[in-house]
Amino acid sequence: MNRYFTLFLLLLVPLAVSAQEALTRRGSLNIVKEVKPPILSVVDGSVKFTDKNGNNAIDANEMCQVTFSIKNTGIGEAVGCTAKMAMKGTVSGLSVSQKSIPTIPVGSSVEVSLPVTADMATADGQVTLTISVDEPMGFNVLPFDLAVRTKAFNAPLVKVADYDLNGQTVIEKNIPFDLQVAVQNVKPGTAEDVEVDLVLPLGVYLLSANEKQQYKTMRGGNAQTIAYKMIVPANYSSDNVSVQIKVREKYGKYAENRTISLPLNQPMAARAITIGETPIGQDNQQIEVVSIGSDVDKNIPKGKTVNKDMYVLIFANENYKYKNIASVPFALRDGEVFKQYCEQTLGIADNHIFMYKNATKADMVIGIEKLKQRLSLDDNKRAIVYYTGHGIPDEKTRNSYLLPVDADPTFLSTTYPLNDFYNSLGETGKPVTVFLDACFSGARRDEGMIVAAKAVALRAKPGTPQGKTVVFSAAQGEETAGFYQSQQHGMFTYWLLKELQTSEGDVDYKTLSDHLYRNVRQSSSDENDKIQTPEVQCGSDAKDWQSWKLK
Repeated sequence: MNRYFTLFLLLLVPLAVSAQEALTRRGSLNIVKEVKPPILSVVDGSVKFTDKNGNNAIDANEMCQVTFSIKNTGIGEAVGCTAKMAMKGTVSGLSVSQKSIPTIPVGSSVEVSLPVTADMATADGQVTLTISVDEPMGFNVLPFDLAVRTKAFNAPLVKVADYDLNGQTVIEKNIPFDLQVAVQNVKPGTAEDVEVDLVLPLGVYLLSANEKQQYKTMRGGNAQTIAYKMIVPANYSSDNVSVQIKVREKYGKYAENRTISLPLNQPMAARAITIGETPIGQDNQQIEVVSIGSDVDKNIPKGKTVNKDMYVLIFANENYKYKNIASVPFALRDGEVFKQYCEQTLGIADNHIFMYKNATKADMVIGIEKLKQRLSLDDNKRAIVYYTGHGIPDEKTRNSYLLPVDADPTFLSTTYPLNDFYNSLGETGKPVTVFLDACFSGARRDEGMIVAAKAVALRAKPGTPQGKTVVFSAAQGEETAGFYQSQQHGMFTYWLLKELQTSEGDVDYKTLSDHLYRNVRQSSSDENDKIQTPEVQCGSDAKDWQSWKLK
């Protein structure tokens, strides 16, 4: 029995070892559990980089965003994912952060935005942003890179680039005037939190409540025009109004103040605006400095000779007495600047120039008679007559009439017949050049008719110059003698002054006529979408007018 028991034990030992081994092996196996994984990917075309100023770069002191969409095409929700961003390259001044992503259901997508913040230490260069999305079970989105330029701080410079008196050239006591100031950022950098303050001397009063102006941002080249209405009382003791314009921006060091000196009872001299050159490179732009008013109002050429034999008569009619008659935009400015060219460029003495602003009929009659007297002094005398204002037609005869500011168009006796005007000039027997910035269709410089009740422009008769009179007219037939809004002049007058500026007054009448015809027609079409055709007429004794000169 002992022998059989021993044999049983010998057979049992291997079986026990096999069972133990089986148990051991079973303990090392994974317990299978059902999993529904998400499958995440970046939506094609969804990756975007956005920055505040829109130049597709990370600028110093700028907050930017990298935005992309993640879609889930798996069989389970994506829960607890995290979007991350790493940087390499020009990372100075830059900081990034990670962001938790809300649950992404199966078949859905979510948009993710990661901020990139730049401070003043940001340098010029390029940074590579590596974006990744981690999923808790390891079903991560494959990382992707985005290369973006970085830009160091680009300083702005906010200053008063130009100023103007809105057509006035002389400041007088007890008469309100407008000071227009152009504040511009003349450097490429963006200025923030800009403030502009006006400071007036004691005894000068502001009539408009706009002494402080604020602008959230001013990008490089951007400008703002501010119009201050003010008045100088009769008891003001100084002969000069010193106006301070104080300018500030966010950092307190990228702005310049300016003091504007306005003389009382003296014509303002033309001003040349000079701005330091802005370098042009990959990260810079060239800034065009703004100017208020017209380029012909500045840098008026100075003639070297005195024109002792020339007399000038100027009528500048802008503001009409009767409310139903429209004003003539920029007419006073036209007359004032033309007078400056006569004095400075043509060398005509001030006491040889008779100027009537907003001339009544009496003014016009007196002006003509005074000119005739002066021309009668000797045979060498000559004259220039300049008129800017309204002209009207007689609806029955189509004859043309100049319109004094106190005229009533319904009573032609209150107007000044154009033929009477020409006859008076022709009677002098002296060479007379007329510049007529007016039309006689009944239309006005801007839209509409001179008299609101008149609805149709008429083709008026142009009038007939007499004797040695040469007439440069702004328009023909039913055309309108328009204005040049950006230059703040009548269209005809602007191009007349432009030729005087370019030629320094040394131009023959054929060249002047061609210049006016070509440029007035082109600019009127471009600026006003209208046809305006200058023409030249001459009296019977002025057949050689093409060779005449103003100097």
